[in-house]
Amino acid sequence: MNRSQLSHNSQDTAALVFTNNVGQVIFVDQAFLTLLSYTETGIVAGEPLFKALRQEAKTVERLLDRLIKDGRVEGEVLAIPGKDSQPHHFVFDGIANYDQNKLYQGADITLREATRTPTGSLTPVVTSAVPTRQVSPEMASGETGIFIALYFTSQIKAIYVLLSRLMGVWTQANLDKIITETAAKAGHPIQVKNGLFASDLSAIDPATFRAILSKVLSYAVNIIGKRIVEREVAATDAKLHEGVLVLASQVGLRNLLGD
Repeated sequence: MNRSQLSHNSQDTAALVFTNNVGQVIFVDQAFLTLLSYTETGIVAGEPLFKALRQEAKTVERLLDRLIKDGRVEGEVLAIPGKDSQPHHFVFDGIANYDQNKLYQGADITLREATRTPTGSLTPVVTSAVPTRQVSPEMASGETGIFIALYFTSQIKAIYVLLSRLMGVWTQANLDKIITETAAKAGHPIQVKNGLFASDLSAIDPATFRAILSKVLSYAVNIIGKRIVEREVAATDAKLHEGVLVLASQVGLRNLLGD
């Protein structure tokens, strides 16, 4: 039996927001919406980052200038007004994305809640450790479904971000349509808007995931070319644990672009 260790932390409270090269928001996750009390992605998609973060334009401009110059920004604390108009403190970490010509493409940003130490300084909230668990090809289907869904959503999110950066946020509506129509034909209705899934994906069968991902990748290839899409798929694979990749390979979710 070939087993791999997979760290799985379901209590991670980091929120994600991605921007394009001019500082517009192109993707946020559900944690971002929850932490900043937004009801849907449409409110912030396409908006300047400073508006999404409820900051002064110059404050975020300085952060992005540093990020573009240095490649990353870490540990910046932002006071973001909440529903009660009281400031909530978040730790801002950002990584710059560049293309093969070293041109800036946008930023991948995480926000984490910050709490005050006894001395009054702010520190990121540290989530409790979660024990690692074994992942093997022989595990129960209900267990594998979680990690197969993880592979699927990771690749889907990467394509949303890639197309939004290169072509514009209008591509998100097309991707939503591809996903919902393909899932419906397979008998597994899926709700998705601007790349955020409102459905439980753990029970979706691998064949449906495969059909959806194949069509999403084909759409991306038709717009921006196979080579760029292949690089993005490979980069996303590189961020995932070997155990997830093994499971994804077994159910046919990898190498969908062919040779």
